[in-house]
Parts: sequence; structure tokens; C-alpha cells
Amino acid sequence: VRQIEETVRVTTQKLDDLMNQIGEILAARFKLEARLAEIRGIEGRAEELHRAWVAARRAQGGAPAGAAELTELIERLLAESRRLSARFGDDTLRMSLASGELQESINRVRMLPVSSLFNLFPRLLRDIALQEGKEAELVIAGGDVQLDKKVIEELKDPLTHLLRNALDHGIERPEERAAAGKPRLGRVRLGASQRATSVVIEVEDDGAGIDPARVRALALRRGFASEEALREMTDPQVLGLVFRPGFSTKGMITDLSGRGVGLDVVLTNIERLKGSITITSEPGRGAVFSIRLPITLATAPALFVRVSGQEFAIPLAAVETLDEVDLGRVTAVESREAILVGGVPTALVRLHDILGLPGQASLPADGRAPVVVLGATDERVAFLVDELLGEREIVVKGLALPLRRVRCFSGATVLGDGGVALILNVFDLVKASQKSRGLWLDERRRAAAAGGRVPRILVVDDSVTTRLLEQGILESSGYEVTVAVDGVDALARLAERPVDLVVSDVEMPRLNGFELTRRLRAEAAHRELPVILVTSLSTDADRQAGIEAGADAYIVKGAFDQGNLLATIRQLL
Repeated sequence: VRQIEETVRVTTQKLDDLMNQIGEILAARFKLEARLAEIRGIEGRAEELHRAWVAARRAQGGAPAGAAELTELIERLLAESRRLSARFGDDTLRMSLASGELQESINRVRMLPVSSLFNLFPRLLRDIALQEGKEAELVIAGGDVQLDKKVIEELKDPLTHLLRNALDHGIERPEERAAAGKPRLGRVRLGASQRATSVVIEVEDDGAGIDPARVRALALRRGFASEEALREMTDPQVLGLVFRPGFSTKGMITDLSGRGVGLDVVLTNIERLKGSITITSEPGRGAVFSIRLPITLATAPALFVRVSGQEFAIPLAAVETLDEVDLGRVTAVESREAILVGGVPTALVRLHDILGLPGQASLPADGRAPVVVLGATDERVAFLVDELLGEREIVVKGLALPLRRVRCFSGATVLGDGGVALILNVFDLVKASQKSRGLWLDERRRAAAAGGRVPRILVVDDSVTTRLLEQGILESSGYEVTVAVDGVDALARLAERPVDLVVSDVEMPRLNGFELTRRLRAEAAHRELPVILVTSLSTDADRQAGIEAGADAYIVKGAFDQGNLLATIRQLL
């Protein structure tokens, strides 16, 4: 007799509610595991107490009054702590297995094969090819790979855009392909494969590919990056520029792709799904867009780190490398500290600075520190942290408004002790790190060589905006900064506390920068004090006046560059 499988329709909202309840059960499981660790700690201390008591009795050579009762009490305490630890361990294990199986069951209900999405695209590709006068076929692979229904729904628009992009920008016209020795029929491959707790979806074409040299030229012409910055970029980093808003490698805007909406929209959608996207390309041979996505959005493996006494979770899919670096081997590239990762110079940034948290005032005693290398859209950045706490699965909780708009954070998770840890947004971290400048380690090494004292700098400027800007640059580079509103105020500050260098404006009320410099040179205590004038006065006569006043350096605000200022300070100190 043939068995007929019974089915029932369930709304997605009910499945979401179930998954939220599973999240609460997982959070309770994590708390139980934390309590188990505490109980085992108590068991260990009971064993230590028992050993200490036995050793004390042997040392005394006899049993003092009441020793038998105390011995019995200690042994009973030890036995009960062992029994409690074993039972609680069994309970925690059963809870872990049951919650894991329940989570897997709910996940399976939410899962759909990606073929339910992929099968929408063959007709779309045929229509676009016909419209463009091109010949192309779509090859689908890995359609049986399972993904969360919500992820599949959100993937339709990004994949549609990438397939349009492959035909419009990638696949050449039949006559062009024939002239290049290629088959007239272009090939676009849409594939999926599972990698541990994530799924990789690839859109690959055998078209013209993306030429990094052309991307460099376009980026320079349109102001997306400077010539110096482009020289330092690897080819994968250059290809990542195509995800910038408004960037297009095609001169004509068409109805297929372009339209003022580029690959930045694809990147935004992938970021929302907690995924990442990368490009590999060989000019004349084609390009591959690889999207890595979590199988489900409800739970995820994460790396926990400690920064400024707080715990943060980093999605494990974005973590490329964990390491401990010798801070003495850190180099500087374009006023940014860097380390070698796989032989490639990689920017080194303190996570404290990006998150706006107080960092360590001095270098670690052994000169080594843990580093997490994170990747997003072909950009890699190494982040210094205080401590690596290990990996664990987390229940992802979304942030409510207005916290949802806070930069660098994408959610929160409940810790085993009942506390809350924020989940870091890797894309925001990488973007924010690109604006981070300063040689913090270099300044700390100098301070250590000078006996541990951090150099003090006096910033003198009547503009509050300029004072705050210069103060922020100098403090992020490791200097201790005092500020003054004009020359008279500066002299008063110097009388209160000596400094190692003065950075001063020229045009100020009461006492300008030229007069301040002359006054300093006239005093024996400040005759050798380095003075840097930073001003909008740019004529040769102004520069000459600064030199005659006794300034050690003269920087024009119109051409102000913080790397210049920091390099000048290092030279004078």
C-alpha cells in the first residue's frame, strides 16, 4: 500500500516565531554551560581543600581535636561536589543534544533548495541575450544545496543584477568571440556549494573579464582613489573598487545594467544577509563573482574578542586569519602601520580606535599582541585586540531603532553569564579603518626608548575646529596633547607644565604665532623647544617670517596632510 505523506501549510511568520523561541533555548543552554564551568571550578577547589587538609594532618604528625569530624565534612563536601558536577554535566549534555536536534529540525523546515531560485533565470538569460544580440547559455550546478527561505528570497535581486551584468559587460558578441578564437556561444555558470556552515554561490562567465589596469585608470580619472593609493593596491583590491557607488567599467548606460545603479546595490544586499562577495577575473577569459552566505540568519559561528574590557562577537565567515604579531616588526606604509599577511602588506589598526574605546597606554611587556585579520570585498585589514576568547555558536538578535543605524554593529547576542555582547559589522569596520591614520606603535616604541614617557605636544590655535582636528590626529598617534586658544594662553600652559613640541597657528588674537615663537626663542627654558607653524599664510614672505621668528617647520593649511605633520613631528622629537 503506497504511503501518502501528509502536509500542512505553515506561514513563514510562524516559523520565525519558532526560531526565536529556539534562540531563547540556545541562550539558556549557553548559560547552563557557563554554570557547569562554575560548578566544576567549585569541585576543583573542594579537591584542593581536601589535599591541603590531608597534607596538614601529615605535617602535624597526628590528628588534632575534632579532626575526624572535619575530615568527614571535607570528604562529604568533595563527594557531593563531584556528584553535582557529574549530574549537572549529564543534564547539560542532554539539553545540548535536544536543543541542537530541535534547532536542526526547525532549520530543515525553513530550508529550500537553491534550485527554486536558480530555475527562474534560464528564461531571463535567453531574453537578455536575444535583446542584446548575443548568444549565451546558462549552466546551473548545485541546485540541491539548501538555504534558508529568507536568504533565498533576498538573493533574487542581487543574482538578477549579476547575471545581467555578465551578459551586458562580460559576454562578447558572437563575431567578437569568433575573432578571439572562442565559441560563438557564450557560457554563464550559476553554481552553489556548501562549505561548512556557509554556502558559496558563484556567477561565472567566459567573457571579456575585468581588466585591473582599466579599473585603475577609471578609478583615478573619476576620483575614487589617488594614484599613490592605487599603486599600493593589489589586483583583487583594485577589482573591489567596482562595488563603489557610481563606478562602472562600461562607458554607455543601458537598460540592462548601469542605470546609475551599480554593483554597490549588490554589495548592500549581500551585507544585509551577513555575507561577503569577491571577484576574480582574467582579462579575455572571464570573471567569477563569489558570494559567501550563512546557511541561516538565526544562528552563526562567531569569534569572541576582548577590547577595552568588553566582549565583542565577530562573524566567523569574515575572519581570515588569527595570529600573534611581534609589534617590533610592524612597518609603516603611507602613514599607516602594516604587517605582512601571506606576504602581502596589510593595514594594522587598533580595534579600540575604530570603536571609540580607550586603548592601552603602553606596549605589552613581551612586545606581542593578538591580531584578527578580517576580509570584506577583497579588502583585508588586521585589527589589534586585547585578547582572543575563542569561537562559539551564537544566537543573532537584531538591534531595534535607533541602534540599528549605529555604525560598526550589526546585532547582539546573549552570553552565558546573562550579559550581552554586540556583534561587529565587518564591512563597517573595514570601511572605517580606511580613514584611520597614525603610527601609534612607532610613537609608543619611542616613548619606551625614552624611559616610558609619552611625548607631550602643545596645540595652539584660535579655531576650535582646527584644535580638535589636530588634537585627534596627534592623540590617535600616541601623543599626549594640551591645547591653547592663542599665544598668551600657550605661554600660560607652558608655565604650568613643560612640553616636548609646539604646533601653532600664526593668525591669532592677543599674541600670534610669529610673536609666540620669538618669545619662546628669547627664553632659555624654551630656546631649543621645537615649534611647527601650521597656517593658511602661504607666500614666500610669510615662510621667511616664520624662519626668522625661529620656527623649525612651516606647514601650509591649504596643502595640509596629516602624514606630513606626523613625519615632521617624528623628525623634530
